[in-house]
Amino acid sequence: MNVVILSDTYLPDLSTESLEVVNTVSLLERRGNRVLVMVPSKRKESYEDDGVHYLSKNERNKVTDSLKERILNFKSEVVHSFSRSLDKLAEDIHVQCGIALVKTIVPTKEEIVADEVIVRSEEERKLLREYNLDILINVLPRAIDPLPFTSLHISKDRVVQFESENGMSEATKVFLAITPLEKEMAPQTLIRVFSAFHTAHPEIDAKLFILGEGSERTSLELQAHELHVPEFVVFPGYIKYEELPFYFSRSNLYISINRDKEEEMCLICDLMNKPYLIYSDDVVSPHTYKTEHGFVENASTLLSEEEVVSSHPEIPFQDGESYVSKLMEIYNNAKRKAW
Repeated sequence: MNVVILSDTYLPDLSTESLEVVNTVSLLERRGNRVLVMVPSKRKESYEDDGVHYLSKNERNKVTDSLKERILNFKSEVVHSFSRSLDKLAEDIHVQCGIALVKTIVPTKEEIVADEVIVRSEEERKLLREYNLDILINVLPRAIDPLPFTSLHISKDRVVQFESENGMSEATKVFLAITPLEKEMAPQTLIRVFSAFHTAHPEIDAKLFILGEGSERTSLELQAHELHVPEFVVFPGYIKYEELPFYFSRSNLYISINRDKEEEMCLICDLMNKPYLIYSDDVVSPHTYKTEHGFVENASTLLSEEEVVSSHPEIPFQDGESYVSKLMEIYNNAKRKAW
C-alpha cells in the first residue's frame, strides 16, 4: 500500500511526536508498503530530502498543483495525519486527490473529518466518545520498532573513541536526556537537577548528555558554567537516528523532565534494560520524583547499584507486529469507506 503521512515534525528531531512517525514508517516499510512523509519546511520553498517532502508555507495552506501531482504520482491510497497544524491540509488532500483519510489525534471537542480515527489509549477513546458520539474510534497504542535497539553490534573501538572524544573513562556514568533546546521544554531543569546531583555525590564520575538543538543552547551552556558543571554537561546537538541505540547502550540512566512528551524514550529504556527517572511537578508513578532531593538520591542509587527499573505501567504500548497489522486493517477500512 502507498501511504502519505503528515506530521508536524520528523528527524533529526527526536521528540515523541517524530519517533512515533519514525517507528510507524519503519514498521510499514518492513511489510512492503511505500511511505511518503510530509512535514513543514523551515525554508521558504518546498523540497525533498531523503524520502521526506518538506512543505512550503503555500503548500501547507492549500493543495497546490505541484503538491497534488506529487501525491498522485506516488499513487497514494491513504493519507494518514499525525499533525495538528496540517489537519486542514489532510482534509483537502482527502477531497481533492480522492484518497482515504486516517487521523491519529488527541481528544478534541472539534468536529473530526476522517474515514478512520485513531487514539492511543482507552482513556482517550472514552474522553473522545463524550465529545463525538457518532464516530468510530480505533485504539492503537504506540509501538517501537525493536530491531535497531535489540540487534546492536557495537565495537569496542567505537566505545573507546566515544569516551576519548568526550573526556570519559570506562567507569564514567552517563545521564542521557533528549529534548529540544527551547524555553517551553524547560531544558534548564536538566542542568539544575544534574548540578544538584553532582554537588550531593561528587564521588560519582558522571556526565550529562543532552541530545537536541534549539535557540536556548547558548544560555544552557552559560547555565552549566554558572553552576560549575560545564565539563560534565555535553551537547552533541542533533544526532542521526541510527546513532540513538548507541547512546542508549552507553548510558547508565535516562532522565526525563516531561513524562507526557517522552513515552517512546521510556519504552526504549525498557527494550534495552536501562533505568530511567522522571523529574516532574506531579508524582505520577514510582519512577517520578517531585523534589530534587528525591530525584538525586534515587539517581545515586541507580547509578551505584546498576539497578534496572521495571516497565512503566502507565504507558500504553504494544509490539511492532501487532501495531502494523492493526494499522493496515484500519487503512483498508478507510479505503472501503472512501470508495
